[in-house]
Amino acid sequence: RQAAQCVGRVIRSKSDYGMMIFADK
Repeated sequence: RQAAQCVGRVIRSKSDYGMMIFADK
């Protein structure tokens, strides 16, 4: 369960990073 939470956090941070780049462009 903890591992899944960690994976979910990584995916969320990755999507947030992509949104930042998209907004920057």
